[in-house]
Amino acid sequence: MFFAKSTEIRPFELLDVIDEINGTRQELNRMERSFAAVNEDLLRLSEKLDKLIVRYYEIKRVL
Repeated sequence: MFFAKSTEIRPFELLDVIDEINGTRQELNRMERSFAAVNEDLLRLSEKLDKLIVRYYEIKRVL
């Protein structure tokens, strides 16, 4: 949505702006949840990788 520099206000423009704000807020909330899920996955994979590296060196030491 582009904003004109005019001070003229269309009927129901405030409602349109409120709808845009609410839609943007919902999208940001969805993105925040997605990022949180990705962060949890990264932490889980990092922990798994750490365990695998430790196990690799344990096996290598025996061989």
